[in-house]
Order: sequence, then C-alpha cells, then structure tokens
Amino acid sequence: MATTPKFTHFSTLTKLIYVKIDTFSFSDFTSSFFKNQISSKMKFLPIIFLFLLFSSQSQALYKLVTVFGSPEFDDCWPWKVITGRSWEYCLDYCLSSSESIYCHMVYSDSDACLFFMVGDYVRVRNYGASSYTDERVAFKVDLPNDECLESASSTLTSHTGSYESSDSLGVDSTSFEISVTPKSFEVSYNYDNECSRPWRAEIPCETCSYRMYSFRGSLTMDNGESQGIKTWTQCLNLCLKMEKCIFAAATSYMPCYTFGIEKFTDFTLNTLVRMTPYSASFLAIKLTNTTPSKCTSDRTVLFNSTMDVTSFLEPGSGHINYAMQMNITGNTVNVEWYEPDLL
Repeated sequence: MATTPKFTHFSTLTKLIYVKIDTFSFSDFTSSFFKNQISSKMKFLPIIFLFLLFSSQSQALYKLVTVFGSPEFDDCWPWKVITGRSWEYCLDYCLSSSESIYCHMVYSDSDACLFFMVGDYVRVRNYGASSYTDERVAFKVDLPNDECLESASSTLTSHTGSYESSDSLGVDSTSFEISVTPKSFEVSYNYDNECSRPWRAEIPCETCSYRMYSFRGSLTMDNGESQGIKTWTQCLNLCLKMEKCIFAAATSYMPCYTFGIEKFTDFTLNTLVRMTPYSASFLAIKLTNTTPSKCTSDRTVLFNSTMDVTSFLEPGSGHINYAMQMNITGNTVNVEWYEPDLL
C-alpha cells in the first residue's frame, strides 16, 4: 500500500512480514491480522519492513526490523518519548514524521515509546521469541540488494551499516554494525577519529586530548547556553567540538545545554536506571588528556579528581593556569574552580 509521508523526496511502501521462530518460514499477513497477532501474543517474531524509496540520487532502502527486546537502560539516551500510542503509531512516527531522520531505533513497552538516534545506544537485550513481554525494539537498517533473510537476527547482521541522512545530523560516526548473541544485540559505531566516540565503561579509552563521558544526572540550567539540538549524541558532538564547552546537559527531553568553566558549582548523579518519561536527565563532561590507564568506570574515583582546564579559559581571563576540582559526597558532586599555586 503506497502512502505519502510528511517529509519530501520520499515515497513509502509498507509490507508486513512474520517470521515463525521454529521454522523460519515466511508468511504474508494483512494489517488487521498483524494487529490481532500482536494483541494475542502468539509466538511469532515480527519483522516489519517499511520501505523508504529514495530519490534517484540515492539507492538506500531503509527498513524497520522488529524484535522482542529492550535497551540497556543504564547506557542509552533517548531523545523523545510518546505515551498512550500504539506500536504501529510509533513505527510510523519513526518512519514518516517530520523528525524521522533522527530515529535510528524505537523501543516500546505497554506504557510508552522511546526514540533513539544513531549513537544513542549500544546494546539491546534479546528476548528471542518471547510471548510474555510487551517490550520490543525496531532497528532502522539498509539491507544489501533489498534482501530479506530467513530470520530477524540474520537480517540485522546483513545490513550495510549506513544510516539515514548521516551527513546532515551533526555526528561523526561513519557507519554502524549489529552483532547478535542469544542474550543481546550489540551495536558498534565506526569513527574516522576514535576520540569522537563518547567514552563508556565497556569501550576502550584511547589517548585523546578531549573525550566526552556521559552519565545520568542533573544540574541547574540557569548558566547554560541552549543549543536547540534534538538528540544527546548531537549534543555530545557539539560540546566536543566547541573550544570552550566543558559540560553538556539535557533534562526532560529538552534541548541540549552547554556550559563553560565556572558556570556551575555542583551537579547531582541520578541512580535511577530504569528510565521513565520523567527521568531523562543526561549530563556529560569533557575529559582532558585521556589515556587507557586514566579512564575509570569507578565514579567515586572519577568524581574525586582534579582536571587541568587551562585550555578552556576565555581570552583576557587573567589566569595563567586553571583547574577544576571535583569532590563527591553521596550523589552530589561539588565543583571548585581555582588557579593552582605556581611553582
């Protein structure tokens, strides 16, 4: 069935296909049957191919491939949440809304849909052919030769690694890969410059002049500068490239805020792992002169440290050297800005 999406230069063709888990045989169903099977939780794994037919300049054919699963909530950064809507509505929003280019993956449970851009997540739990969960994820992928394979797992691992509108999204990853295990879908991103990759606990920490580190938390936005950027990955990339940005923040799915030195004196860590529509508060600090031995996932160590921030000084500040001292007490990190004694 052909439809007219809300953005230009694309036409959309939707085809609904189910893959039966035990035999991997394909069958075509109507849209009404699709709705009935989802509601009755039959043991079929839906693969929903939503074809984006690009203009003549591009041959990419992006599709949404659905599996039962959920993101790792302690390391994912959605840019939008929608409540009270059906799964089909969320798929269509990811595919054909005015914000569709920002949707690389969508997750839904019985309460809400969360939307993620490329780079906003790295792992999805694999629930296999589960008939006991409302949690599902749809990946937007481009398949070589428009070829659908015998299972969701093999289809996902066969994709080309490209993503929609990569040149205009303001991120530095060049492509991505999905590997499948019985427990997870692992997503890795490729960069021309590895220092552009936001550092995470399970990602190698190369020697870099600057590296962004994300975590959950909040701080007063009063002294921040709103950037009007939609996704967290874009926010990180912007702060990394802004010479005077040392801290980035977003709260309640509001736009990105960036901070220079002396613009904040404390922030609070959020220990709530399971995100809700009301708990999306993201922070990131630009670490300086990182090395594999210096990067630590122990936040007690990370937030009890001193960092040289001389390079962030504004011209004419009057300082020769400058430092940022962090001290953590409970979930609160106090920040002191000072000029070290010169020897």
